[in-house]
Amino acid sequence: MTGFGTCKYELRIYEEGDEAEIVKLFDKAYSNYGGYVRKTPEYWRWCCLQRPDVEREGILVAMEKATREIVGYVVAGKSGSLWELTCPPHPDKKEIVTLLLDNAVSYLEQKEAASVNFAAPQADLVIGQACKERGFATSAPPKMFLSVLNFQKLVSLIANDKADELKEKFDETLLIRIKDAPFWVCDTICVNINRNEVTVDDKSRDSTIHVDVDYLTFCSLLFGSLSPFDAFTRFRLKVRPRSKTPTLLRLLSALQIKTDWSFQLSEFG
Repeated sequence: MTGFGTCKYELRIYEEGDEAEIVKLFDKAYSNYGGYVRKTPEYWRWCCLQRPDVEREGILVAMEKATREIVGYVVAGKSGSLWELTCPPHPDKKEIVTLLLDNAVSYLEQKEAASVNFAAPQADLVIGQACKERGFATSAPPKMFLSVLNFQKLVSLIANDKADELKEKFDETLLIRIKDAPFWVCDTICVNINRNEVTVDDKSRDSTIHVDVDYLTFCSLLFGSLSPFDAFTRFRLKVRPRSKTPTLLRLLSALQIKTDWSFQLSEFG
């Protein structure tokens, strides 16, 4: 491998037990992205360490020399895939990412990989610039097909995350009826918002706003691929009373997942 360190940072090969710190770094780097799934050490070992094309020499950990703190890591598979490259926000992030990329590519050259494949987060400008400077070409990302097993749970998680905003802007009880839902999906969701709390359940109580929406439209609304206004103008939302339509559109917009999406290659099966 080429230069195994800089003046402030050095690389070493993965050691048993590093995964406790590795998953913390992953959480810090990717928790604000849509599609984020919290990793446990066991899940990380399954995603990365147990892959047929991953050997320990391909897992490189970046450490600060003075403190021995782990600040980033990369998992390179012999097939040419960078399964994960992680470096949370850091004053020296460009230096750390460059160190990881250079040595990961050097490792893959030694393994005679024909090419290097890496799913860089589009919103991470530091990683994107480091890849560009190293000659990586951009290509269309793989298509992701998302479905929902539990709308009530998903809406509850979104509402809890945005509770302060919702309590400040709304005092409503929204009853959502989902049409054409698969048999395993509960087709009733009640979102109750007042000054004190936000609750989400499947009880059909008295509502100030009632909306009927089909399954695919509701998925598109939550994941941000369809705006509430467009859904309404395309007659894909049936609102009662009609006078509450502007409020409903603002409320659905507030419940949308609007963060950038990112998936590491390690999360593709």
